[in-house]
Amino acid sequence: MASLFGDEDDVIISLQEGYEGWVICQYPDCNQQVLIVQLEEHLLSHSATSSDEISDLEFARALQESEDQLISAIEADYQLALSLQNQETTYTQAKPNTQLATADIAPRTYSSAAKPTNYQTRGNSNYSYKPSPYANIKPGSNIHSLSSVTSSVKGKGRGEGGYTAQTLNKLEQQANKGAITSVDLHFKKLEFMENLNSGKDDLNSCTEGVLQSMMHSYGLFSPSWSYYLSLDTPHFSYSLGDRGWGCGYRNIQMIIGSLLMSDKYRVVMNRTFNGNVPTVPRLQELLDEAWRAGYDPQGAKSLGYKVRDTKTWIGATEAAVLFRSFGVKAEVVDFIKPPGSGNTHARLIQWVEDYFKRSTCITTDLPPVYLQHSGHSRTIIGWSQYRSNKYLTILDPMTYPDKLRKCVQLKERELVWLLSRISSHFYKSEYQIVSITGLIESHKKESYKIISPIQRLTH
Repeated sequence: MASLFGDEDDVIISLQEGYEGWVICQYPDCNQQVLIVQLEEHLLSHSATSSDEISDLEFARALQESEDQLISAIEADYQLALSLQNQETTYTQAKPNTQLATADIAPRTYSSAAKPTNYQTRGNSNYSYKPSPYANIKPGSNIHSLSSVTSSVKGKGRGEGGYTAQTLNKLEQQANKGAITSVDLHFKKLEFMENLNSGKDDLNSCTEGVLQSMMHSYGLFSPSWSYYLSLDTPHFSYSLGDRGWGCGYRNIQMIIGSLLMSDKYRVVMNRTFNGNVPTVPRLQELLDEAWRAGYDPQGAKSLGYKVRDTKTWIGATEAAVLFRSFGVKAEVVDFIKPPGSGNTHARLIQWVEDYFKRSTCITTDLPPVYLQHSGHSRTIIGWSQYRSNKYLTILDPMTYPDKLRKCVQLKERELVWLLSRISSHFYKSEYQIVSITGLIESHKKESYKIISPIQRLTH
């Protein structure tokens, strides 16, 4: 993984391999410059070679004081990275003992991270720095609070702040509760900032291989299920930054992930994403850009023409805007259930069945379908029938990735029940779906900027 400030060969911070900084050993009369990831081993060597046994407290003090140097360096690097991102400045390469020259930012010398002349690379190690078991002995001073950073990125919308502010606040809360150490906190912030600037989702909440496991799990039932499944689709769940409001974006990520694996849609999707599923903030930026380009002016006005750095909920219309701006046909269908019509949305279930049964194969080449109702949205990846009951196969952003990954790995019946929703489950008064129906010809793009339902179906 490339660092924030240079190429892999000149890593100052490498989030895959740990922090490659050098600190001064605080063991009495040592003062040797030591690679941070080798610090604990170095301190243990003092104990092994000393005629006097080093106490746990003395060991902890030396280790903690050295780790404090690391934390200070990480804090400075984090603040610099945030400044660069806020000013939309291009990162320039920086080598040890050189300065990072950037417009309107004071140059900074990385002398504290300089490599000694006898430096030897650790090769392709996947070493990840972890604090020592003595790290619970607190240093004399506290780590700087980043409350000023989170307050500076608060935006409009439901609640305070957007994805960035919520992520930073949640990480701070974890550190305050002792769930993560101070060093881990700063590593997580650096990793978050790198992903944010790249625009590529870190895939930490992504689960792949769902449909392959579903096909195996269906075969475990007797009598067997009748089923149809969409294109292969990754599942994306909430993360720290969008829990409680980001379901629309997560479902859009699922569909984007599916289209990127489709022979029909891959080329046009790669023009925007280059093979990578975008982050939630990147999707917010793209929606803002689509509105500025004239897509769905009525919807843009109702949401204040801006969702970036907000927690504003989005729905089916905004999903259709995004896909159309990518060059993909996205049609909205409304399903309205009149009062007294019973507890099921028969037309919704029938529409999904007809959609998937257009294929002659149970594993179709059809994209998944975006499903919206009041307060939440999900992704439909299939239709099935077991005995006399009909089901929609659903990927829900609220499903915890650990639970889903376990079911996907085991390929047992539980996976089918986890993702299947019987027809009586769809009892809301109204639903909307967004279906992907093809590619937009370049000369017809203007005609797709106005979003309106192609059908309004009642029970």
